[in-house]
Amino acid sequence: MFGPSYTPETSPTTGYLTNVPSYPSPSFGPASCKGSLRLLLADKSSISPVLSSVDAIIFCGDALGPPVPTPVAESLLESCENLKAVAALSRTMNEEGYGLFATAARAAANKDVWDNNARDRSRLLSFESSLRSGAKSAKAGLCIVRAGTLKGGGQGGDESSGEEWALDGAFYEAVQRDVVNFQMLHDCETSGAYVMRGDTGRGGGNMQVVKANSVKEEVGDTGRKGAAGALVWGLGKEGEWTVRAKEGRNTPVGREAWEELFENGGEGYGK
Repeated sequence: MFGPSYTPETSPTTGYLTNVPSYPSPSFGPASCKGSLRLLLADKSSISPVLSSVDAIIFCGDALGPPVPTPVAESLLESCENLKAVAALSRTMNEEGYGLFATAARAAANKDVWDNNARDRSRLLSFESSLRSGAKSAKAGLCIVRAGTLKGGGQGGDESSGEEWALDGAFYEAVQRDVVNFQMLHDCETSGAYVMRGDTGRGGGNMQVVKANSVKEEVGDTGRKGAAGALVWGLGKEGEWTVRAKEGRNTPVGREAWEELFENGGEGYGK
């Protein structure tokens, strides 16, 4: 798993032995997961021996551009001798619902708003092209998970909620911007997920500024927990899937729930 990220530490609870390279930005996870993680320094001498044996790589991060520089991703894929599956977090490229209002929302209301601007879009498309080339050379399946504006990611302020794989309370402390922590409230109200094949997402249109920090189900939003689940359970699948946040306290967990979402995700999961 590569990329500085607030993405929930989902992989260890699925049975994967997970290597997370250490980057300068924070990564938070509950104690139940940390024993399954091997934290590596992000240098060639420590990563190279691991790459010779891994059979899957996930590229993920909160960045609005590529989760890692494209040359780094290319080098990593070339170094894997037994690669079978690649998953990567990217963003919605469909231009519907974006434009001036999305740009204003990002500048004035929430710096994490995905506004589909030309610079970030171009960088991500270049990153995806390199992944496709690298995965093809390695004869590995490539799953691209497309997200909109990322929200939430923790246990909704209740560490006894049963979501032991979600980010711990330190995440909410790190992203606190105001008296009201909208990231926590989003996890309480909108932890479900829709999964749709292809690049089917769209922006929030002329209401984007008003809803940039909304904790409700909104067009153009993706829960971090939903994105993380799609990345892990999408390993081995070929194609693109768009993930959207859905109203509901519960997040899809486990192979059965995610297989159903990949097959018929337009109905969504969330209660």
